[in-house]
Amino acid sequence: MTGQNVTQVLHVLDKMLSCIAAAPVDERKAAAWRRRLKSGQPAIDETEFPVTDAAYFLIGIARHEQGRDLTQDAAEQLILHYLAEQAAGALWQENGIAAKLGEAWSHLACQTALARAAETVAKNIPLADWQHRECPVCGTLPAFASLEGEGGQRSLVCGSCFTHWRFKRIGCAFCGEEQPEQLRVLTAEEFPGWSAAVCLTCHGYIKTADLRQMAVRPGWQQAALTTLPLDYAAVRWLDNFRSQRATS
Repeated sequence: MTGQNVTQVLHVLDKMLSCIAAAPVDERKAAAWRRRLKSGQPAIDETEFPVTDAAYFLIGIARHEQGRDLTQDAAEQLILHYLAEQAAGALWQENGIAAKLGEAWSHLACQTALARAAETVAKNIPLADWQHRECPVCGTLPAFASLEGEGGQRSLVCGSCFTHWRFKRIGCAFCGEEQPEQLRVLTAEEFPGWSAAVCLTCHGYIKTADLRQMAVRPGWQQAALTTLPLDYAAVRWLDNFRSQRATS
């Protein structure tokens, strides 16, 4: 998918989101979320993944992008195959859609559905006490960090549902390394306000948005795509670091 195609799809998804009402949350479900969170587990488990919503979004994308009408059953099967990491080439072919394109659509549809579910969770249970590196809602590792307020308080942002939660300011978001000599910050002029925090201990990195330098808070779903050059730069930097250390 080209950048223009992605922008169009995200616009379609944004319009679709405004057309569906959030499902009501009863106290029994909210209590289950709180219990899981208190025990150090993410609030929702895989059985609660919003497959129906993801299928709805997939149907809308296919209709808008290629004029293809997927049935609800076909869309749900495609989403389930995607979630199980099972090949669905034949299913896409039956519906007249290239598998590679369909997989990209499935990714965006699932991401949007999960983000919508996460918003519902965050509105119904407190996340302020969560101290883990994994997302408090879905358990995925963070894809972003953000800095804001006096002292640059850090929050992590989930790579799947875009939930954000407070995290300690200093140290690697993945392995916890705090030694300054093991931490690097990479910047690029093309991305003002953005950086990549790199850890030389676990060789992980996390893209970081300094909201104090930005006029508008980024849309995380779009930022995941528009900041891909930062990913490439961080990976190349780490590859070079490993190569240099191996030859020294």
